[in-house]
Amino acid sequence: MPEWPALPGCVSQGRTKEKALANIREAIELALETRRERGIPQAKGATGSLSTLPSQAG
Repeated sequence: MPEWPALPGCVSQGRTKEKALANIREAIELALETRRERGIPQAKGATGSLSTLPSQAG
């Protein structure tokens, strides 16, 4: 079960590794978007690119 420690509670799952990674990427993007919309400061380590996650191809 992938999680993003910089965003507490941001976890996901999938039937395959590739699907789990795709799902956590989406969860992170939505969590960051929601934080921006609500004026909630970004969690330390949550800013930047999702490129630190393994790619779906790998």
